[in-house]
Amino acid sequence: MLPHDPDDPGREMVFRLGLRNTGSASTGGWTLELASEATEVRVLEGTGVLGPLGAGEIAWAGPFRVHAHASVADGAAFAVRLSGAGAEPF
Repeated sequence: MLPHDPDDPGREMVFRLGLRNTGSASTGGWTLELASEATEVRVLEGTGVLGPLGAGEIAWAGPFRVHAHASVADGAAFAVRLSGAGAEPF
C-alpha cells in the first residue's frame, strides 16, 4: 500500500464487499487483501478477514479504504483485485 499524499485533493472511499460461497460445501475462513495496480487509485486500508461460510451464504468483508486521485472523474469505474489466503482455494 502507498502512503496517503496530503497534497492530492482527490477523495477517499470506504466500502465493504459481499462475498458468496457458490459451492455446495461449507468453507473455512480467509485472510483478504485488496490491491490496485492503477496509480490513480491507492488502497489505504486493504486487509480483512472473512470467516467460514456455509453453502450459499454471503458474508461482508471490510471495511476497505481507497483514495482516488483528483484526475479520476466522478462515476468513473476502476479495478481493484481481491485475493485471499486460507485452507481452501479462494
